[in-house]
Amino acid sequence: MPEVLLYGPIESYTVPDIIKEIDEHAEAEEMTMRINSGGGSPEYGWGVVAKFAEFTGKRKLKVDGKAFSAAAFATLYTEQENVEALDVSEFMFHRAAYPSWFESNAEFFTDELKGNLERINKNYETAFRNRVDVAKFEELKGVKVKDLFSMNGRVDVFLSAQEAKTVGIVGKINKITP
Repeated sequence: MPEVLLYGPIESYTVPDIIKEIDEHAEAEEMTMRINSGGGSPEYGWGVVAKFAEFTGKRKLKVDGKAFSAAAFATLYTEQENVEALDVSEFMFHRAAYPSWFESNAEFFTDELKGNLERINKNYETAFRNRVDVAKFEELKGVKVKDLFSMNGRVDVFLSAQEAKTVGIVGKINKITP
């Protein structure tokens, strides 16, 4: 069974190779994507998600270490029962954002860019709410989902593999700790 690695940043210079690798295995019966990424651009992340979704065989996703930011959101687009994580894996969700120095500068962070970011976050929030048990998440992490996606700041929420399973992101945890 072919494995595609989503290791490292999700950016313009990495995604074409990932998409090419998925294409190379398009005829396989099964494919596993392994994630260990700090995230990156949501727009490029959607490219990976879309290409992986086009695969017609059985899809599995395994989080080998970290799935942060755009990489964490990628886990929401594969069925929960097909998402696995190591018992040491970590997830981090936050709203899509530009660097704080960029967002705090009105000359750079125009109304058009803010509107684009709001649309991205609306899509992310929809995916999050459709997959995650919101009540469990809010109780477990003490953060309201609406605040997670608010444009009035940035909240980073970290989840262990067990917490990700509890709220509905992960279907199976693979133990590696001795």
